[in-house]
Amino acid sequence: MKYLEILLVLRFRYLDNINVVDRRDNLGSILDP
Repeated sequence: MKYLEILLVLRFRYLDNINVVDRRDNLGSILDP
């Protein structure tokens, strides 16, 4: 169970990192027409 829990935590962190990158890209596209 602990192994699966670690995988889930890493998975969510990975998704969070992707979301942060997407937000930065969106801000950049808005600032640069």
